[in-house]
Amino acid sequence: GSQGFAIAELFWTKHATNSATIMGLLMVAAMTPVLVLGPLGGVIADRYSRKKIIIACDLINAVVVCALSLVLYLIPKETVIVIGCLFCATIILSVSGAFFGPAIASAIPDIVTKDKIDRANSLNQSSGQISLFIGQGLGGVLYQVLGAPLLFLIDGLTYLFASISESFVDIPRVVQEKN
Repeated sequence: GSQGFAIAELFWTKHATNSATIMGLLMVAAMTPVLVLGPLGGVIADRYSRKKIIIACDLINAVVVCALSLVLYLIPKETVIVIGCLFCATIILSVSGAFFGPAIASAIPDIVTKDKIDRANSLNQSSGQISLFIGQGLGGVLYQVLGAPLLFLIDGLTYLFASISESFVDIPRVVQEKN
């Protein structure tokens, strides 16, 4: 869903504005918060409930992407407003990702036994790369078939589904001993 969103966001922006500059600025807006807040995300994931961080990030993403979909449905021709909303949504999603990623990565050793951590980390990385590959290709096709508003809505609903399903996952709180 996230990759489909990213592709649809760029295609919509290119179609609506014909501006490579705005597309590039959107990409910068997507990467900067992760770069700046990534280390803080790791600290937060080590100090607070990873499960709560993961669920909260997915709920925030669900609300933001569904709201963006609504904006595109209601005022699709108000390009300046939609672009502003795209930038806001992109920044919020990126900030959320700066906390979500470390929480997921830190939760893996809490969920699997010590002898399976390598395989679990490998599976996590592999599934991320596979979803990136498939999501971007499928996102381009779905953008053509469904359009950005419906594709954004689907992405928002996948975040909502993920947050609900994550609430059933047991992530034990492992406290590190201080030396």
